Amino acid sequence: SIIGPITTTSSSWYDAPGTDFYLNIKDYNSNSYATWEASLKVAHGNGTAYARIYDVTHGIAVNGSEVAVSNKADLTQVYSGSLNFWAGNNLYRVQIKSLNTFEVTFGSGRLKITY
Repeated sequence: SIIGPITTTSSSWYDAPGTDFYLNIKDYNSNSYATWEASLKVAHGNGTAYARIYDVTHGIAVNGSEVAVSNKADLTQVYSGSLNFWAGNNLYRVQIKSLNTFEVTFGSGRLKITY
């Protein structure tokens, strides 16, 4: 579980403090895959809140990890599809941003590995 709440008004990707974690997808069997879910909201229910998982080790966003909530003033769960993690024990963190600089909140998130 990745805890929040974490807020920002940044319209650029913001590193959510305290969300760093290590993962080596090869620790699971070859048929394993990962998805993630996050709860997001935007102040006044006006705009869009975005979240993604960022691969700090390689300096890239995890393909398929970006999720968003539009016009929701209450925390709303969103779910990614299957994620593509690079091999190795890599450092990841959550990043969030606002479409229009209204305050967005990342309530919490969870990585789910199916194997």
